[in-house]
Amino acid sequence: MIEAVVSRLPASDTARSDWAMIKQTLDQIGKSHNVAWVWTVEANPYWKTARVEPIFDRLDSRSDDFLNSFRYSLDYSKINGTKLEDEAIQLVSVFEDNMDNLEDRADRAGQITSADLDPVLRQGMLIEAFMMTHNLPPHVRRDWMQVKAGLKELAMRGGTVWNWTVKPVVTKSASE
Repeated sequence: MIEAVVSRLPASDTARSDWAMIKQTLDQIGKSHNVAWVWTVEANPYWKTARVEPIFDRLDSRSDDFLNSFRYSLDYSKINGTKLEDEAIQLVSVFEDNMDNLEDRADRAGQITSADLDPVLRQGMLIEAFMMTHNLPPHVRRDWMQVKAGLKELAMRGGTVWNWTVKPVVTKSASE
């Protein structure tokens, strides 16, 4: 809202400079939480599901493909039957639940916010860390990349740019 006022109305150089410093500080805070805001007048914290319904449909399909290939690949990996496999399954189960909650929110409210998307993206970061740490088959990596692309598209539609650079949270087991 302030961005719209500053960009549309005449403002002093001091006001513009002060606003630029505030935006920089907010960007730094956001970066520490892996969120970067798009500072355009068009960015809107609420977005109608009609605009994102095709994205949801693609993302739902891609997520299903990933979840199936991920679980299947774990059954034939070195971590099959270990606590690490259980943790990995939990990661994707929570992601799946968060996706379902996001879709339910969109269906019920007719709109979602960037805050609604946040749990899905944060869980996605944990999966990304697992994917970076473990050597899974190429088709699983491809499926995950497609899910990430859908999440990025959805986040951008809502005015949020998500940073997928994370430190691994899930470590390799001693048996690998």
